[in-house]
Amino acid sequence: MYGNVFKTIQGLTEATRIYSGGLCEVLFTPIENVLTWPTVNPETGGIDDEIILRPGTVLYTAELNPKTWSFDEETQKAAPGRFHAMGIDATLPGNVQENVLTLGTMIFHWYLVIFREKDHTYRFLGNEDSGAEISYRYTSGDNSKSRNRAVKFTWSQANHAPIYLGTLTEIPIDIASGGSFMFLERFKVKAGQPIEPNGSSYTNSDIENKKVFVLINEQKVLSGDVNDMIPGADRYIDKELLSDTFTLVDAAGDPVALNENDNVEIYVHD
Repeated sequence: MYGNVFKTIQGLTEATRIYSGGLCEVLFTPIENVLTWPTVNPETGGIDDEIILRPGTVLYTAELNPKTWSFDEETQKAAPGRFHAMGIDATLPGNVQENVLTLGTMIFHWYLVIFREKDHTYRFLGNEDSGAEISYRYTSGDNSKSRNRAVKFTWSQANHAPIYLGTLTEIPIDIASGGSFMFLERFKVKAGQPIEPNGSSYTNSDIENKKVFVLINEQKVLSGDVNDMIPGADRYIDKELLSDTFTLVDAAGDPVALNENDNVEIYVHD
C-alpha cells in the first residue's frame, strides 16, 4: 500500500475553517477481512481507491462515548528510522460481562480501523503488513466516579494514517451506534434481479429480524427509525423488523420506483 510520496515542501497554513475536536465515527474489522488494500497516489499522498472487503465481512461499531473519541498522531525516531505512532482513544461507560469476554479475545487480533474526523476527513489504520492493536484499562471507580473502560486502538507505520480522497462506497456510513452490520449483496436493477425496473420492494430471508441499510448509486437510504428521518432525504426504507421484505418509500410513505441499471447494495444491521 505504501510508497514514496512526491510532495514538495511548502508553507504551512491555517485551515479556512476550524472544526470542533473529536471524531464522528469509528468502524473496525479484523484485517483478514480485507480483500484488497488501496495504494497511495504518489502525487497527492492520498488514497483514490476503495478498501475492498471480503463478501460477508462484518464491520463493527462500538457504543463508546462519542464525546471521548480522539485521534493522535506523532512522529518518532528509533534505530531503524523515523515513523508515525498513532492511536484512537475513547471511553466505554459502565460494565457489561460480554465486554469483558469480547475484549479479552480482541487483544489477540489486528484490525482495520476506519474513522471520520469532524472536518469530514476519512482516514484509516492498517495495511497489508499489519493492523491496529486494541488495548484497554478498566476501573470500577469509587463512590464519586463511574466505572468505565478506556479503550485504545494503536498502530505504527512509516507514513501518517492514510487519507481518503475519494468516496467510501464499500463502507456504509451513519448506521445506528452499537452492534454490527454486514454486506449482503450488490446488483443492478434489471429484469430477473431482486429489484426489477420500476420496482420498489426487496425480499430476502436474510433480512428477517434485521435492520437494513441500502446504498443506491452510492447514496445512503436509511430507515426512519434509524436516523429519525434525514432532513431533505427523498426516500426511506419501510420495513417491519420481523419481515423479510422492505419497500423504498418517500416521506409520505408512498413507494418510490427504481430505474433500470440503478446500482443497489444491501447491508443488514443487528
